[in-house]
Amino acid sequence: MKHRTRRYAHRLGHGVANARHSWSIREGLILELETQTGLVGQGEAAPLPGHSVESLDEVEASLNALRFERRLDDGFPGGAKEGISRYISELEGRLPPSAAFAVETALFDLLGHHHRASVADLLNAASSVETGTATLVPRLSADDMRTIVRRASQEGTRTFKLKVGALGLDEDLALARMLREIAGPYARIRLDGNQSIAPTDVGSWLDRSFGIDPEFFEEPTSLDGLEALEESPVPLAIDESLREPARALSLLDRSWLRAVVIKPMVLGGLLPALEIANIVRGQGLDVVVSHLFDGPVAHAAASCLALSVASDEVDAGLGLHDALRAWPQALYAHIDGAIVRRPEAAPFGLGLPRVFELLR
Repeated sequence: MKHRTRRYAHRLGHGVANARHSWSIREGLILELETQTGLVGQGEAAPLPGHSVESLDEVEASLNALRFERRLDDGFPGGAKEGISRYISELEGRLPPSAAFAVETALFDLLGHHHRASVADLLNAASSVETGTATLVPRLSADDMRTIVRRASQEGTRTFKLKVGALGLDEDLALARMLREIAGPYARIRLDGNQSIAPTDVGSWLDRSFGIDPEFFEEPTSLDGLEALEESPVPLAIDESLREPARALSLLDRSWLRAVVIKPMVLGGLLPALEIANIVRGQGLDVVVSHLFDGPVAHAAASCLALSVASDEVDAGLGLHDALRAWPQALYAHIDGAIVRRPEAAPFGLGLPRVFELLR
């Protein structure tokens, strides 16, 4: 089986930022796997500087060094998930998480076309047709935030997310209160601290965010701080903590935990992410599938995962973002306003045209 990679770099219109970092350019690479009969599967690796443990150069080197020797024209006996897991385990060399995600995604895309099935159905035969998404609201002026929220609300958004921690307690929570006022009492508000708040200060943040009535407060402080936290007046969610899965999953029995945010690019693939999602759901907690401000192949793969674990109670973190807007709109046609839907025009695999051709 042949494979090839091609890098991309897109300047972001408004930039992307959290409490710790900001990015004005988003880089990544597209992976293609091609069988002897001409079937093509697509994957994407886009480690996020300052968040991911690996660099794009390391990812590219690891992928270019791979040798895909087994034929895939007959699919995998015994099922796609088991076969892909075995196939990746047999590859020589340890792959960085985003590289493993790219390989696994391309294999799922190939098998989806081979079996004439959506990747969502390969992950879960009872997957949903659609799921809601949250809208990330950047820290802007009141008028600009009002415009973004009202436009998103008209498209059906019911969940809004605000990054906090960069400006300080008073200023950040003033923005959060303004978002609540603009969005209205029935909207769901998520706050995300990206582990930026000191453990000694997190209690004050949680107490004062109570009046905003957040759906949950995501990663307000470090994993050490979360482990020491006995109670919270608002529900919490974990995300970055999953970089240490054993420690993070030990928090599932905490009374303050409402949801776990899962990013397959960080976790090394759809299958590791699905395994964690099933553990989380087994504990009666919500799963929120999200992204690393990556490109269309990664977003389509994460959307398939979200459809496979969808719940009416919680929206995925897969709303349209600036890094996707840098690509042709046809590559994110599965996003319909505030909804992610499985593609109807190209229902097999990831449902995407060949992205590789756009990078020449």
